[in-house]
Amino acid sequence: MDTNHLIEEFIELLKTATTQDEVEEIISSFSVEGINKPTILYSGQVNVNVNLEEYRYIIHTEAGKVVNDRGFIKLISDRIEKANPAVDKYTARLLTERYINGEEIFKNFVPTGIESNGTTGPWAIVSRNFVAETKGPVVAYIER
Repeated sequence: MDTNHLIEEFIELLKTATTQDEVEEIISSFSVEGINKPTILYSGQVNVNVNLEEYRYIIHTEAGKVVNDRGFIKLISDRIEKANPAVDKYTARLLTERYINGEEIFKNFVPTGIESNGTTGPWAIVSRNFVAETKGPVVAYIER
């Protein structure tokens, strides 16, 4: 199955979720596996100056591709706008980015509410799973 089709399937599955817990449970099911390659771990926006095809890199995993996909980001933004009718598109995009990156606490993602504190949200889940599946050599890049 090609990557685009797989991403579309996951986004359709995510559309069925109505709570933060359901969204995050689905995200937890995305694969973060890599095949016999050294793993790159990094923090922040790091300019990784290596041939990434030779490494297990989070954005190359199934999970990383889905969470980084425009369709996924739009789905989250649409949910935030729907749950918060008074929020303009700019604010909805900002809240979406913050939720996906786990940067800020806010409520009313969906009618049942949502909280994000830096340890929740799609990238936090994907990152935890990615590290948990790491085996073998690791290369670390840390933002200054």
